[in-house]
Amino acid sequence: MPFSSPLTLSGITYTYPGQVEPVLDRLSVFLPAGWTGVVGDNGCGKSTLGRLCCQELAPGAGTVRGPVDHPLCVFCAQEASKVPERLEDFACDFGSLARELRRSLALTDDMAWRYDELSVGERKKLQVAVALWQHPDVLVLDEPTNHVDSACRRALARACADFSGVGLLVSHDRELLDALAERCLCFEGAGAVLRPGGYTKATAQAALERAEGARARRDARREVTRLSTEHKQRARLALKTAARLSARGLDKHDSDGRGRRSLAVYTGKDGVAARLAARMDARVGDARERLAQAHVEKRYDGDLWFDARAHPRKVLARLDEEDIPCGPDGQILHVPSLALGNIDHVGIEGPNGAGKSTLLRHLVAHLDADVPALVMAQELGMDEKRGVLEQAMCLSDSELGRALSLVAQLNTDPKRLRATLEAGGEPSPGELRKLMLALKARSGVSVLVMDEPTNHLDLHSAEALERALAAFPGALVLVSHDATLLARTCTRLLHVEGGRVCEVL
Repeated sequence: MPFSSPLTLSGITYTYPGQVEPVLDRLSVFLPAGWTGVVGDNGCGKSTLGRLCCQELAPGAGTVRGPVDHPLCVFCAQEASKVPERLEDFACDFGSLARELRRSLALTDDMAWRYDELSVGERKKLQVAVALWQHPDVLVLDEPTNHVDSACRRALARACADFSGVGLLVSHDRELLDALAERCLCFEGAGAVLRPGGYTKATAQAALERAEGARARRDARREVTRLSTEHKQRARLALKTAARLSARGLDKHDSDGRGRRSLAVYTGKDGVAARLAARMDARVGDARERLAQAHVEKRYDGDLWFDARAHPRKVLARLDEEDIPCGPDGQILHVPSLALGNIDHVGIEGPNGAGKSTLLRHLVAHLDADVPALVMAQELGMDEKRGVLEQAMCLSDSELGRALSLVAQLNTDPKRLRATLEAGGEPSPGELRKLMLALKARSGVSVLVMDEPTNHLDLHSAEALERALAAFPGALVLVSHDATLLARTCTRLLHVEGGRVCEVL
């Protein structure tokens, strides 16, 4: 059974090969048993931290210590294409835990043997089930609810609630973090802060700290201004006093004037103004130091825009009523007669494995070839990833700068991403999707087709994308398990379940 003792990271630094700046720099954190949420913007080092905790990566400096020499550590990657290492062992186990995981996550006995045929959501459920089934001492779940429907999210939360080891939950799923996390490690700027509670409590505390920091910075700036003004006044007074007490300009026969000057020197009055001015130097220096320490985290939140226009043709695709193949074993999906208008925003919902992505591919196949479209799948394959990176690196400096300015609107540091690209590194999945959006946003598309577009995106980025999709002037076809996203961006809704597609009125 998992131990209940903590995992301790001391002074952890990690730099990816070919990069200059470390992704983690002298990070120290104490991780007790139970779930710790790990939250932050794309590319800040959350997944890297998880791999370090599971010994998949070795730190360049610092130590990772657990209570035993060789704890069982399992890292459940966010990429659903990765086959779990012990998938076959799980498939062959019919003990109580394996049976309960299959039941609660709606996994059939044959799924493990046809992993490549499963929907992305079904693969994700299998990944998490295999990870929990192993009873690890340290378990890292990296975006476990990407691709899964609401019923499965609730089932995952119930299954994970019984885990008793050291758990790291890397997620942008606010409900899951609130349900499971006892504390949250919040990546901010160049460091990370551990705060009590789930996402809602931790982010409320962070917002309070930012407000207090901003207030302290305003107060410190006002104090620097006030003291600087007083310092200048006292410096001028010291100069006037020095000039008044100087013997220069006195007549050599003016014995009274020289006597007064000598008395001032004897009593120390000639140094008072100078000493006060010197003290002001120290007070101004202290105030400037307080101003420097009153740090307010820089954010890159903004709004993404698409260089897009509605296509002049009013109808861009027509689907006749028909049955189409859907999945293995001869399943079919009944598609009714449908039309996609040039300004329609169509949402597609339904449980995992129902055929949403099948319907999406069917619709894309019926788009006219001359209609400029951006199609973004749930998961980018290796060829697509390579294509995005190659396209970015073929741009001129000014063109790449313009693309990265759009990435910045999705709350990613453009300097850090540019350094990663120039070093030949691979951005995080969230950064890669942002880069793909930025490269296509300027291409004048008339149709956006997106399958779970907010997967891998941090919360600020997802909100910015939501606003951009709602304002998109052309046709939008969007598959998502996020009911709020669909409600805010779409005017039509298709429901896929039980082998049928129905338009929700």
